[in-house]
Amino acid sequence: MAVPARLDKFVTTEKQRHFPKDFMAGWEDYETWADATVGQSGPAQRTFVITEEDILDYNKACGETDPLMVDPDYARKNSPTGELLQHPIFVTTIA
Repeated sequence: MAVPARLDKFVTTEKQRHFPKDFMAGWEDYETWADATVGQSGPAQRTFVITEEDILDYNKACGETDPLMVDPDYARKNSPTGELLQHPIFVTTIA
C-alpha cells in the first residue's frame, strides 16, 4: 500500500522508517475479540521492544508538554522512576 509522500514528515524514528505500511497484509491471522476469553491470559502473537525514542515520539504526538514526558534528561533527574514517563494511554495503543 503506497503511503502519500506528504506523510513523510511525520516519520521521525528509525522504527517508523522500517514499519510495514500495508496494514491488510496477514489480516486473516489477526486476533479478534471473538477469540478472547475473559480472565484468560496467554502469550501474544507478537512482542515489541519499546524504546525511549518510541515513548518520546508518542508523547509528542499526543501534544504533551510536561517535561517529565518530553525531556528525557529532565525526566531522568526528576521522575519517580528515573525514566521518561509515557502518556497514560500509551498502553492502549499496544494492546
